[in-house]
Amino acid sequence: MSSKVAPVFLRVALGVTFLWAGIGKFAADMTINREQAVVLASYGSITPPAAKVPETKPETKPETKAPEAKAPEPKAPETKPADSAPAAAPTPEAPSSAPKGPVSSLAGTLFLAQTTPAASSSPSAPVISRAQPSAADFPETMSVARVHGLTLLLHSAAHPAPGDNGAPRMALWPEFASKDHWPKTFAYAAAITEIVAGLFLLVGLFVRVSAFSLTGVMLGAVWLTEIGPAIQAGTASFGILPGYGLWDVGAWKTFLWQLSLLCSALALVFTGPGALALDNALFPGAPSKPASSGGPKPANPRPAGV
Repeated sequence: MSSKVAPVFLRVALGVTFLWAGIGKFAADMTINREQAVVLASYGSITPPAAKVPETKPETKPETKAPEAKAPEPKAPETKPADSAPAAAPTPEAPSSAPKGPVSSLAGTLFLAQTTPAASSSPSAPVISRAQPSAADFPETMSVARVHGLTLLLHSAAHPAPGDNGAPRMALWPEFASKDHWPKTFAYAAAITEIVAGLFLLVGLFVRVSAFSLTGVMLGAVWLTEIGPAIQAGTASFGILPGYGLWDVGAWKTFLWQLSLLCSALALVFTGPGALALDNALFPGAPSKPASSGGPKPANPRPAGV
């Protein structure tokens, strides 16, 4: 019975921890500077606030007042020469009406030709500013969701700053996984995995798969925040451990907390869901055969009289 109860405590501890951590990445905010905002904008995580200003340009559409330019149409006074010949007045009206069509149509054509480039050039300006964001497009500090901190972490891991002596340092994240949208995708995938897997552990659904996915998340966290930076800086102890003081509790608490979560998730991968789990109802094990009342029988009973 104890083997069925022990995994329940691990599920509760991991489920509550990862559910809290995953939701916090979307519900809580963090403060970034302009350089970090440019990095996030390059991955499509945020949009420069300056890019929203061109949306007010449609208000500068004076084209609706352009019909006033058709004032040349009142050229009817050109029929005044007919006053000298009252009897011939009907005949000049026919030729005078002929130029009115071409003149008005030509004026309308020129008006459209002048307004069309102006209307089409206005939306092209914001496209250039959005494609190449700069630090000037952002305020000095701004608040973003904490999930974007993972994107910044992956970017800095793939593009580490040079050391104190100017020599390049080892990259902690492959370069091909830091291009295009991949840092943003990995950041959201890690946060969503924490939420979904944490919830599944609490209810006991797909426990082994959920625990295995959280194992991967914790391996990445330990490498990017503790072991990797120690190896990169050349301060690792025993080749892999962070080079903290032996009894420095404040320095070791993050690494030991991550190690505890990693080992707990691995334990659930091997032990299974335990009691009080939906997996037991959805995936029942093979029923055990009832034991016989007469005790164990010989494998090859000899026939009587032999």
